[in-house]
Amino acid sequence: MTIGEIAGSFGVCVATVRRWCKNGKFSRVIRTIKNQRRFDPDEVHEMLHPTRGKRIMVGYARVSSYDQRSDLTAQAERLSQYGCQPVIKDPVFDT
Repeated sequence: MTIGEIAGSFGVCVATVRRWCKNGKFSRVIRTIKNQRRFDPDEVHEMLHPTRGKRIMVGYARVSSYDQRSDLTAQAERLSQYGCQPVIKDPVFDT
């Protein structure tokens, strides 16, 4: 990518991108034969869209009476099938 494309992607002027290069914000910059900067598109994408930590989905299964304790197990299994890890069961009725 050219310096102009980078400036447009970040919404800044070319001088700002040059300053960022001087300060080491970009690590994968190459120079052409004519001494122009070229930027790695993957690095730019990572800067524009930083990867975040993996999301976890926690499930909580509960019932309102002792007679429904068999439903508690079914709820926990269903939550696991939907991708919840871990699944927490209401300890009052979990046997």
